Amino acid sequence: EIAADPDDDAPRQVYADLLVERGDPHGTFIHLQLQRDGLPPTKKELARELRLLTGNARNWVGDLATLFTTDDIGNDLLRLHPTLSVGPTCSGCDVFCRFERGFLVAASLRGTSPVRVRAQLAGVAKSPWLATLEELSIDAEHLSRFTRKTLPVLRGLTAWSRELAEVVASPWAPQLRLLYVWSTLDTVERDLEWIATLPALHTLRLDLRDQPRAPAHRPIFERLLAIDHLQRVELPHWHYRGTTAIYRWRGRWKAEANAVSRK
Repeated sequence: EIAADPDDDAPRQVYADLLVERGDPHGTFIHLQLQRDGLPPTKKELARELRLLTGNARNWVGDLATLFTTDDIGNDLLRLHPTLSVGPTCSGCDVFCRFERGFLVAASLRGTSPVRVRAQLAGVAKSPWLATLEELSIDAEHLSRFTRKTLPVLRGLTAWSRELAEVVASPWAPQLRLLYVWSTLDTVERDLEWIATLPALHTLRLDLRDQPRAPAHRPIFERLLAIDHLQRVELPHWHYRGTTAIYRWRGRWKAEANAVSRK
């Protein structure tokens, strides 16, 4: 039932109750996350959820576990704190798996070799455990292995500039709300043309890999302003170790307070 209607919490609650009766810690984990009602976890909640997740994540992703066996240097991606995350938003660039409402909602398959991913996807591309996945970072060439039926709630993708054409042509283009793009100053104008064609896009994170030390973001922002349906834009700064973020409020663009920071 969870796979049939991933947006409904009622089947998750019933499933969690059943697991708790059986003494399965996944039931406790689901309860903890549902009780937060989509809010970020407190420090205490985060510690408890990660403690449960680190010891059990491999059992909680079903047959998808084969995708996260190890990275290219032999680390078990489902047993490392830095690669696991909980909550409504990602907590770091090293996260390979994020869980919310008790199940896997975001995953990155870019940390392993393309050959390995291609072979592993062949066995899980129709897995029911994909039904809750909302965000995915994967080489665009592998997207064709999935269907809208197996990834019904996919709303976010991470892509390189060269992959945008495939993203726009994918069956998920009409429902994408979040897009993280690695671009360059040479390709950003073309990239924005592709991005403007995504009708449901709400948030764009545009990572300019070759930005100058004092990046002139105003011309880029001016082009972004013309995308009427876009509501939030983030531009990470590699040199400033912060992010310039703007959001649309009552028809006008505003800068987010404390968005640009130094560490």
